[in-house]
Formats: sequence, structure tokens, C-alpha cells
Amino acid sequence: MVVTITMIIFFLAHAISSPSSLSSDEGEALRRTGWWNSTSPHCTWPDIGCNKAERVTDIFIFESDKELGELSKLRFSSFPNLIQLYLYNCGLNGSIPHQIGTLTHLTYLSLDFNNLTSQLPLSLANLTQLEYLILSYNRLHGSIPPQLGKMKSLTYLNMSYNHLTRIIPSSLGNLTNLTYLNLGNNHINGVIPPEIGKMRSLISLELSYNHLIGVIPFYLGNLTYMTSLTLQGNQISGFIPIEIGNLEKLSTLDMSNNLLSGNIPFQLRNLKEVKYFNLSNNNLSWTVPHSISNNYNSRSIDLSHNQFEDQSRAPPKPLDYKKGSCGEINGLSHCKKGHQIMLIFIVSISATLFLPIAILGFLFLKQRIRKNQSIETTKVKNGDLFSIWDYDGVIAYQDIIRATEDLDIRYCIGTGGYGSVYRAQLPSGKVVALKELHGLERENPTYLKSFEIQVQMLSTI
Repeated sequence: MVVTITMIIFFLAHAISSPSSLSSDEGEALRRTGWWNSTSPHCTWPDIGCNKAERVTDIFIFESDKELGELSKLRFSSFPNLIQLYLYNCGLNGSIPHQIGTLTHLTYLSLDFNNLTSQLPLSLANLTQLEYLILSYNRLHGSIPPQLGKMKSLTYLNMSYNHLTRIIPSSLGNLTNLTYLNLGNNHINGVIPPEIGKMRSLISLELSYNHLIGVIPFYLGNLTYMTSLTLQGNQISGFIPIEIGNLEKLSTLDMSNNLLSGNIPFQLRNLKEVKYFNLSNNNLSWTVPHSISNNYNSRSIDLSHNQFEDQSRAPPKPLDYKKGSCGEINGLSHCKKGHQIMLIFIVSISATLFLPIAILGFLFLKQRIRKNQSIETTKVKNGDLFSIWDYDGVIAYQDIIRATEDLDIRYCIGTGGYGSVYRAQLPSGKVVALKELHGLERENPTYLKSFEIQVQMLSTI
């Protein structure tokens, strides 16, 4: 009798713990959330992934038609084999339950674009196999737990656009496999911890629009795989470390809207892959190194609203930056609205000085013009800057804008005290140089006088 009872208990225990029974429990746990109302087996649902044993491994909901509500509706303890949890823009609210730390097999966790409002649970540190942690675009608050430094499998960490406060834990430097770190658009204060320089695998570092102070750690120069470094919108002060020049793979460098001072290090000339370079709205001074202006030619550069001084004794250089100046000069971005520009056609002005001579030659040239009119219709249509009687200012302006692709920086051949010089090849085949005079500088009598002298000299050629 005892043997029979023992065998019955054994078989009952085996049935309770069988895969089909556990799978059924998972299906029931999913239905209890109210997020699904299907009566079919849960492993057939499009949002659910299962392994061969029909255990849930993936939950993937992208932009749900209805708001899911509390994340705690999902009983994490019911899904011990969960590998990926992706709940993007699903109307989640409330807190991130500390029970999430029971998902020890999780490698991918994305809860971005929701309305989660809690602090980050310390139990996140239990997810030691997690590779992707994406919590951006929520309303999470409080500090970043130092315990996150134990998640050494992390390769991607994004907690941007929240309300996180206090400092960046130095323990994050232990995440040596991290390739992407984005803590931008929070309320983080304190300094940039030098331990970030230990993240040798880091490709992108985004700390913009926080309340960071102090200096830029020179240890960032160790991150030689970095392609994007954005620190704009903080209160970072001091000099730009020369070690930033070691980041030769950088394509984006943005340190704008800070309190940086001193010179731009000439070592930044090594950043030959840079496509976007922004140091505007700082307190940088002295001059822009020749090597930088040459290397970054035809790329997006913004150095406006600094304290660069004019070096009148120095030889001519591609960037002749004035204090508080801005504009499209060798790749610099356009000035803000209100900075008008004016095109001055030096050749045309010079030609008007020879109007009497041109009139005397009119009869002789008229016959030749008529003779060649049939083969030069394009030239007559577009006008000739060198011919007074054939000059159409509106059409010529259109030709120049078209020839320079709206004064693209690629056609800029130099800059001076009051404008930039462009090279344009007109439809007639003639090549002309034209000067772009910046509106604010045009109002300065000194610049106007200098320009008038230059025109007078050209008229004597």
C-alpha cells in the first residue's frame, strides 16, 4: 500500500512539473495581464516567441493599440526562460518592479517610449547576461544605481530623455564591453567620471543637455574606437584636452553650449573623418588653427559665438574669424535669421566705368553679335557679365546661384575681413570671382571704405 501511494505521488509531481504544464501556466500568466485575449495556444501569438519546449523566450509588443498600464501585470517569476522583453511605446506606466531582477536569462530589455515614473530598481544589476538595456523616453527619476557597473555583458545602454539626477557613477567604467552609452537629456550633475576612459569598446558617448560641470577628462582620448562624442548643452569648463585628437575615427564632435575656454588644440587636425564639428557658444579664443580649417573644408563646422581674435599680423588664412562672428565660411554653418548677405559683382561694377568706351564700340560689335546670335543663344539668354549692353542682373544672379549651388562652401576660394570669395563658371563658359558681403559687416563704415578702395583699384586694371 505504501509503495502504491509513493508511486502515485511521484507521477503527480512529475505531471505538475512537466513542460506542457509549465507552458500552460505561462499562457495563463500572459492572459491575466489583459494584454491578450486570444484563446489559441500562446506560442502561436505573433507577440510571443517560444523554444522547442514551448517555454516563453520572447515577448515583443511594438506600439500597442491600447495602453497596457502597469508593467507589474506581467508576473516575471512566471517566465524564467525569458530572453527578450521588448515593450515599445505601449502606454506602460507606474514603476519598474523589482521582480524584474528574476529574469536572469534576459539579454535584451527595451521599455522605451512609455510613461514609467519610478526610480531604477537595484535588482536590474541581477541581469548579468543583459546586453541591451533601453529605457529612454520615460519619466524615470532618481539616481543611476552604481550597481549597474556589475552588468558587464552590456553593450548598449540608453537612458536618455528621462528625469535622472545626481552623478554618473564611476562604476560604469567597469562596463568594458559597452559600445553605446546615452544619458543625454536628463538632469544629471557633477563631473564626467574619468573612469569612462576605461570603456575601450565605446563607439558613441552621448551626455548632452544635462547639468555636468568640471572639465573634459583627458582619459576620453583612450576611446580610440569612438565615432560620436556629444557633450553639448552642459556647463563644462576648462580647455579642450589635446588627447581628443587621438579619436581619429570621430565623425561627430559636438561640445557646443558649454563654458569651454582657451585655444582649439591643433591636435584636432587628426580628426580627418569628422563630418559634423560644433564648438559654438563657448568662450574659445585666439584663432582657428590652419590645419583644422583645411582638414574640415566642405564639412559642417560651427565655431560661432566664441571669442576668436583677428590676427592682423598673421599671414592670410582660410578662416579669418571675428569676435562674435558667424556664417558659411569654409564649412561653417549659416548665421541665425537676421544676418543678411549681399552679393557684389566686382567685375560688373568695374565694367560700368568703361561705359563710354563700350558705347563707341557698339556699332562695330553689333554686326558681330547678330552674326553669332544663332550659335550663342544660351549665352545671350543668360547674359554676359563682361558686356554692358547684354547684361541682365536678375538672370546673371540666377546663373551664379546655380553655378555655385546656392553658394555652396565647395566653391569658396577664400575669406576676408568682410566677406567670402567664390569661384563660378557661368553657362557662357567664363569663370568669374564674386564676393559675398555679410550684412552685419556691411553696416560697418570701416568695411565699406575698404571695399570701395578695392573696387577703385580694380577699375584701374
